[in-house]
Amino acid sequence: MVVQAHESNLVGIYDPTKEPALVYYRHGIPILYHGNIIEDQIVEFFNNNKEPAVKELSDENFEHLTQASSGATTGDWFIFFYSADCVLCQRLYAIWESVGGKLRQKLNIARMNRLETGISTARRLGILGSPEFIFIRQGKVYRYRAKTYRPEDFIKFAELGYLESPSEMVPEPPSVISSLFFDRLQNVVNADNVFLLVAFGLSTFVILIYLAKHISKRLSRETIETNDKIK
Repeated sequence: MVVQAHESNLVGIYDPTKEPALVYYRHGIPILYHGNIIEDQIVEFFNNNKEPAVKELSDENFEHLTQASSGATTGDWFIFFYSADCVLCQRLYAIWESVGGKLRQKLNIARMNRLETGISTARRLGILGSPEFIFIRQGKVYRYRAKTYRPEDFIKFAELGYLESPSEMVPEPPSVISSLFFDRLQNVVNADNVFLLVAFGLSTFVILIYLAKHISKRLSRETIETNDKIK
């Protein structure tokens, strides 16, 4: 089905930079057409992208799919970190699918919820806000820091532009213990449960004071016993 929306405010959601904007829905997932307004090219682009191009990553499948810390044997990965409360992120979904549609034969395009299913991986990779984009290639991370979010800007960065950005080594996956601790602490903070957070802080403070006093008394006792032996 083909629908023409005349003077629709939806253009501001999918592509506020230009009109006409062509959006193709597959399984409820939109992809924004990126290219010249030529019939054959439009049909070819949509035919090549009948299925979504963007993969959904999570803490559970990130390392298995990307092999990031072992040198990315599954290819290069361009990842979009988003969150449910980010309005700009919602506007970028169709654009990010467009990037995936153009690059699907060259590299992997993915997205990840940094505050929910991807919270541990986001922390590991130093993702602090939404949206954020990183390019992973051969065990190294390149950060997309530009504030322009057009398909052509992302494509240019993924093809050669990343070479102009500083690289970082992909951090090793966190241990199970540290991951569980930080995940629980993050859940408390995300839930805005101030009472539990304060209680946790006070409990930790009290325990530290108790340990400090206990150690101080023990050291004092040992010092007295040592002096008595010397006498």
